[in-house]
Amino acid sequence: QLPSITQGIAQGIAGLERELASLGGPSVEGRGGMVHLLLQLCRQFEDAFAGAVDGGKNGGEAILGVFERRLADNISKLAFAKVLEPSNVRRVVEEADGYQPHLVAPEMGYRRLLQECLALFAKPADTAVEEVHAILRQTVARVLEGEACAGLAQYAGLRAAIARAASSALDAFKADARAMVLTLVEMERSYLTAEVFKEILAQSGRGGGGGSGGGAGGGDELLVRTLSGRALGDVGDDVGGYGAPGDRHLHRIAVHVSAYITHVRTQLKQTIPKAIVHTLVLKSKKDLLEGLHKDVAAADDGGLRHLLAEDEGTVKRRAACQHRLKLLRQAADEVAAASF
Repeated sequence: QLPSITQGIAQGIAGLERELASLGGPSVEGRGGMVHLLLQLCRQFEDAFAGAVDGGKNGGEAILGVFERRLADNISKLAFAKVLEPSNVRRVVEEADGYQPHLVAPEMGYRRLLQECLALFAKPADTAVEEVHAILRQTVARVLEGEACAGLAQYAGLRAAIARAASSALDAFKADARAMVLTLVEMERSYLTAEVFKEILAQSGRGGGGGSGGGAGGGDELLVRTLSGRALGDVGDDVGGYGAPGDRHLHRIAVHVSAYITHVRTQLKQTIPKAIVHTLVLKSKKDLLEGLHKDVAAADDGGLRHLLAEDEGTVKRRAACQHRLKLLRQAADEVAAASF
């Protein structure tokens, strides 16, 4: 009967080890063991979160969709046409001139129209930050419920602490990202690039041809297009609403402003995603639970036990499994040591 007894003991040991593993393994004792287990479980979550952000339909792919579709769509819907309609251009130019009309070109009028248009970029930039932040929050919730974090299932306190720490960190990263993208917009409003505008005026005078190669555009097609996509020199029908002969100079102003805004729009479509990735996405992958790591390192034994607290039923099942496993291992040793 010894072979069947030995086999039965081995099967019992294997079954108890599987059950104990499903309960999270043996309970840990001592501060070092508790800190190690907590950091290990946090690392499992962080690795799973980073993987979800890097790829997947609801992670990295969704973030890319914000940059390539949502941001572009929101920018395309901005009310530039309202700013550049004849009545508004006339009002802005006349108010900028004050009591003394401009002699050659209404520079202050140009500047105020440009700043009014550039201010519109703030909303889609802010919206992009909010949408990426929402995706990252959803990713946190999904990862906590996923298979990769199955080891957290028994530790309700730790799961809640991870969720709080991740939410707090994402909110802080969102504030940084929002400040950066709005700063990008304000930078464009605060300092208008004279060389770009000079190239626009030069290309407009050449009838919409390519750049000369010596200006800011260096022949770049972006500098010879307006918001409508027409060639810069095609001032006859590029911006609607300027039917009166006396409005031709206002029309030309609107076209020049439109060309400059097109140049800035192309830049911001590239720099806004970069700013969001740098300050929000990459930071969340790297430092999402940094605050929780510090709390774990500074916690006393009571605080560590609170994070690793389990329901009473799980504790009792684990204790029973450990006791039975100990007895079976002793039996296996005794059978193996017997001499016949």
